[in-house]
Amino acid sequence: MSRIAEGRKKSPRERLRELVRTPQMLSQWSRARSALAAQPSEEPPKSLVILSADGRDPFGSRGDEAMIQAIIDEARRRTPGVRIGIATAGNDLPERIVAQGVEAVPVWRAPWNLGDIAKGLRAYDALLVIGADVLDGYYSSITSLRLWMVAEIFASAGGRAVIGGFSFNSSAAWPVRLFLKNKLSPSLAINLRDPVSLRRFDALSATPGRRVADCAFMLKPRESDAIAQTLAWVRAQRAEGRPVCGLNVHPMLVPNRDPEEIGRLVEAAATAARRLIDETGSSVVLLPHDFRGETHGDVALLARVLEAIDRPGHAFLQDKEISAGEIKAIAAELDMVFTGRMHLAIGSLGSGVPVVGITYQGKFAGLFEHFSLSEEQLIAPEEAKDAERLSRLVLDSFAKAPALRAQVAEALPQVKSASQSNLSTLWPVA
Repeated sequence: MSRIAEGRKKSPRERLRELVRTPQMLSQWSRARSALAAQPSEEPPKSLVILSADGRDPFGSRGDEAMIQAIIDEARRRTPGVRIGIATAGNDLPERIVAQGVEAVPVWRAPWNLGDIAKGLRAYDALLVIGADVLDGYYSSITSLRLWMVAEIFASAGGRAVIGGFSFNSSAAWPVRLFLKNKLSPSLAINLRDPVSLRRFDALSATPGRRVADCAFMLKPRESDAIAQTLAWVRAQRAEGRPVCGLNVHPMLVPNRDPEEIGRLVEAAATAARRLIDETGSSVVLLPHDFRGETHGDVALLARVLEAIDRPGHAFLQDKEISAGEIKAIAAELDMVFTGRMHLAIGSLGSGVPVVGITYQGKFAGLFEHFSLSEEQLIAPEEAKDAERLSRLVLDSFAKAPALRAQVAEALPQVKSASQSNLSTLWPVA
């Protein structure tokens, strides 16, 4: 198993911060929930505020964007005219979001107080936290606690609060485990996005979770001029009788960003793609799902993979920055997708396209259980740097693609329904 799956080693400074801040935050949370306690409203909410972990850039991650956009669309489908805000550290939101009538709610800034944040959000009837993969403390236990506590205070203060479908790894940080020993407000709906995560969560929480599916399964695909060239290329390859597969690898699969290890990943991905092209007559789209620069983003690394594949005419890189909905529109055109990005896998599966995952933190296993897909379609990051092992998995999985597609299609209606249930405690499913 890779070092990613074993958990991220925290620095002495991070560990000291946990020791100091955790009891302070627990005390602040306890005082705020008591001071603001109120009976919950029985009326359906007429306004909703969305809270993600990154108030400075809520849409920096395409995964977060997919979840937020899906929630906006679904909330307005169920309650036309619902007022929607997004908690931020400043006053700015992307123009495409402002154009949808969404407001910035600048409460997620430093220095912060849990009660003050919750009071600022109570200008809205309901709160939905983008749970994603940030609630088990893997990346930052302090950020995880801040999200948990603000949501619980909001619910205790009479608001309707939802933790949107999230994954929960097998080694949650101790401050999160300590907090979850408390019985939380019944007005807080806690949604786990896969059965594996739900089992892990319920094993250590005093408050039971609900099984749902990721909010991003509700995302609508969006064709646009920005992806017209890519779609035209895919359709031209198909017209020649060539299957077309998607490929994504990214630098986050190498935790320490070691140049030599990244080089191994590039070479392994290029070898697997080249063999897929040569041995099956397929073509390959290199499909980024993060555009945040070389440290976190995908484009620069995928450009290296494209060069190493060295099959002009049968490999193509989507190098322009595009939205989550546009990425899903491309994925929907493909025969299979090989990816290290969880939400690219969700966008593909949500379009009925089978997936092979480079897994981390155990997140793909839970996603695959929704579709009864075998963990044979998963590979750990360390193993994915082995060109022979990755090539064998890619070729074996491609041979099973028709059967896998049928399996995905059979499960998909139930998964989409489970995704919609993220909002069922706020509004009935229409």
